[in-house]
Amino acid sequence: MPKYRLSIVSPVPFDLETPMEVLDLWRGCIRSCPEDSKDSLRLMAILASDITGKPMRFHTEDVLAWDMMEHGLLEKIDEAH
Repeated sequence: MPKYRLSIVSPVPFDLETPMEVLDLWRGCIRSCPEDSKDSLRLMAILASDITGKPMRFHTEDVLAWDMMEHGLLEKIDEAH
């Protein structure tokens, strides 16, 4: 199973199959996160953008996860390590 590392404050590794599953976990950790998925994606994109200083797209979980990976907030950990 792939592993992903979410680097928001300090890196946290997760054993999950997709980066979108990491977004679900992060969503649960945000105290004021709206229940509506579009609003929660928007909030996560704003937070991720504040951390990186880079724009984050949020029209789907796939796109937000891709942008987070592109800008170093989320990374797939090599199985060999």
